[in-house]
Amino acid sequence: MTPDQCTAARDLLGWTLQELAFKSGVGTAPVLMLEVGHATLRPETLAKLKATLVAAGVDLSGPEVLLSGSSQP
Repeated sequence: MTPDQCTAARDLLGWTLQELAFKSGVGTAPVLMLEVGHATLRPETLAKLKATLVAAGVDLSGPEVLLSGSSQP
């Protein structure tokens, strides 16, 4: 998951950075560092973030970030 994908997924869900951190069990600082591109997170941290977003209904399988079940126009 790229920094832009993380930000786009949060925006689709209407979540703040702090909400994603809380829901995923990850600290706020790593989420912020990922989104601004200043850090490479540990694979397990990135996996927690991605799993949380996917469980909330975000489809990260393609080049665009969509809510599951959404289709392109």
